[in-house]
Amino acid sequence: MRLTRGGWHVLALAVAVVMAAAMPFAIVWRMTLACSEDLAAEEAEVHSDHRFTADDIGGIGDYIGVHWALDRLGDCSSGRPPEALVYRALFELDAPSVQTLLWDHTWLPATPVTADGPAGENAIGSALLAYVPAGAEWSMAAALDMADLGAYTGSLFLDAEHALAYARFW
Repeated sequence: MRLTRGGWHVLALAVAVVMAAAMPFAIVWRMTLACSEDLAAEEAEVHSDHRFTADDIGGIGDYIGVHWALDRLGDCSSGRPPEALVYRALFELDAPSVQTLLWDHTWLPATPVTADGPAGENAIGSALLAYVPAGAEWSMAAALDMADLGAYTGSLFLDAEHALAYARFW
């Protein structure tokens, strides 16, 4: 079968239309792959700066140090990272801050709990586990579960023996 000059034009136009229609999908697919890789790297990164103040997370006092990571809730299906953030922070406390926390709140054994700390949605997360000493025993402030922690809402846990507080907040 031989195409006429008009037939070639129609065929070229059809190919151009198919390519033009497929191009945005290819671009979004590449953006989604790049976003997913960036998101995984961002969530694996542990920060150790003094990003949070005593006003941000009420009750922790002037902490000695903090290791924190973030989780983005959602995926990169639109080619952009999800905007909803959840922070996970492990605070190293001084003795007066531990005593203040112990006196100001009723502490209960954290449940559910695993060998690595709080479980379920409150899990410490693999990025921060390297900073949790062996044998840490976490308690949960009954009044600070899903509560206003200051500038954020979340949950607060305490390992008084190791002078550590763990917060998951948003």
